[in-house]
Amino acid sequence: MLISTEAQLLMAVVLFYIYDSCQLLFSNEGVITKHRKRYTATIDKNGLLLMGKRLYIPNLLLPYKPIYKLSWNPEDIAQAPSFDWDSEKPLYLWFIFPAYGMALSLFVITPAVYYLSGLDKDLLWCLVLIYYFSIVVGVGLYLYRKPLGLSNKKALSVFLECLFCPPLAMNIVRKLSLLRPMQDNFAQSAFQLLEQEQWEELRNDLIAYIDGEIEETDAEDKIARLNQSKEQLLGMNK
Repeated sequence: MLISTEAQLLMAVVLFYIYDSCQLLFSNEGVITKHRKRYTATIDKNGLLLMGKRLYIPNLLLPYKPIYKLSWNPEDIAQAPSFDWDSEKPLYLWFIFPAYGMALSLFVITPAVYYLSGLDKDLLWCLVLIYYFSIVVGVGLYLYRKPLGLSNKKALSVFLECLFCPPLAMNIVRKLSLLRPMQDNFAQSAFQLLEQEQWEELRNDLIAYIDGEIEETDAEDKIARLNQSKEQLLGMNK
């Protein structure tokens, strides 16, 4: 059975949303996100390897959750975190409404109107609704560009992306959090934010990565630095 053009378009939007949500991580990069009142962190060691990077797929049902991509140096993890994590959540509250509004418009309202009515005038209102949410994103970018650390040019660029390709607006919170200028060390930030049980699981992954680095090098000075980092990680307990 042939798939209708409309169904193909819907599938294309879903696939594009998934593609836009995915991130590629270098081996020394990890992701930190917040779910409710708890933070989670991962280096996604089991992710699919693509072009030398690991494929990370966030929770596709929670586009309003910011994600932060940080790097860490397995030879030196002494850098203390300096980023103010508590100030982050209020910055994205404006964008939760258009993110879910866009998803509802694309995946629920428009298909329902098409199958129940199919009239061009009704579908036109759906199109108006879709671009309304893109404009709401633009207003938020203008209001919060400075707290988000965005230049006028970058804020305009993100807005135009969402305007010309509305599905991108569903990922606006992730896009903005990934654009945040962050120099913090992933390992130290994770230790600060995670509860002890979650930290121990992540620490085991970090130590396993360091052990792999030790096995692959013959340089004694590098091995000494790696072992020092390993000992430091083992001593990090809450």
